[in-house]
Amino acid sequence: MRAMTKTLMAGAMALTLGLAGAATAQPAPGGPGGPEGPGRHGRGPGGPMMGGPLGGLLGLHPELPLPALNLTDAQEEQVRAIMQGHRDEGRALMQKAQAAMDALRTSTTGTVDEGAAAQQGQALGAVIAEAAVLRSKVRNEVWAILTPEQQAEATKINAERQARQAQFRQRMEQRKPKG
Repeated sequence: MRAMTKTLMAGAMALTLGLAGAATAQPAPGGPGGPEGPGRHGRGPGGPMMGGPLGGLLGLHPELPLPALNLTDAQEEQVRAIMQGHRDEGRALMQKAQAAMDALRTSTTGTVDEGAAAQQGQALGAVIAEAAVLRSKVRNEVWAILTPEQQAEATKINAERQARQAQFRQRMEQRKPKG
């Protein structure tokens, strides 16, 4: 029971952190060189196309390598509009996630009622699923504004990233103590 509770709480925290960033943040004023950074067109670290202000762990970020795709100014505006168009949904999900997390925390404090804990865990899982659907919806809307060349580049970059992640996981598994 303890392992399940820890896993559910970790998921709840990740969901809350991601949705909090998506729901409350505004595009940040840029760093060096003005609001868009030196020649970055808003694509610098923490800029509107990164996982910062509107992104987050389980937030609205479309999980596309937008900075590497050389979006036009018009495309950047469209992405911004898509993200802002889903902001209220993100806020509502954040509130649902917080309520589900609070209920789970309450059900696993003191004498644990496994049935109640399982029910609250399922409720939290449902919110996580809703967040995944919303993120997928945002990704599809952003994908639709990319040119075929940008889509091909995004696919290539994502495949390379997944390969690096698999290699990293493999190295971590090899480092685990055997026994």
